[in-house]
Amino acid sequence: MNFFWKFLTPKSTKKFFWKERLVAYEKNEPMIFENEIDSVINLFIEDKIAPDKFAANLIHVITGGNDRFNVMFDPRVEEILKDQTPSINSVCLPSAKRNGMPAWFYAAYPDVLAWLSKKERGFEDNLIEKSFSLFGINKEKLNEDIEEEFMTNHGYIKFEYLKNLIDSFKKETKTKNMETSTKNI
Repeated sequence: MNFFWKFLTPKSTKKFFWKERLVAYEKNEPMIFENEIDSVINLFIEDKIAPDKFAANLIHVITGGNDRFNVMFDPRVEEILKDQTPSINSVCLPSAKRNGMPAWFYAAYPDVLAWLSKKERGFEDNLIEKSFSLFGINKEKLNEDIEEEFMTNHGYIKFEYLKNLIDSFKKETKTKNMETSTKNI
């Protein structure tokens, strides 16, 4: 599927595919809210997120890292899980889970989350300020209403700030392709 997806699938078909796929995932767990779905799909297409890698990582996220137990009951799961990316295990550890981070972000951008954790471990002072700056929130915006500014009504980080985090990652690491991009085939 990766070759077909990367080279032969037009953008309009990719948008339709992602919308259908994400709606199907919604039945299991709310991931993307109506007002953000088109932005998320455009981001996935821009970053060339491979559906196979996304699906494998999402299974890991949804099962809380217990996806390997499902292999015993369904051999097809093992085939899907072979596409998991290297960072997904470390970012889904209970000690590494972040409040407000949506499942779709874990599945599509585990390398960004691993980078964020590493950056935060290196911050010696002003941890909160420096962390929020990676999301595009400056010192002046940090006030008692930060939760309203930063989070949706459903308790997830707003798309615009997740996009800022991805941009910070790309800028600092000079990475053009994500761990889940089709370039890694």
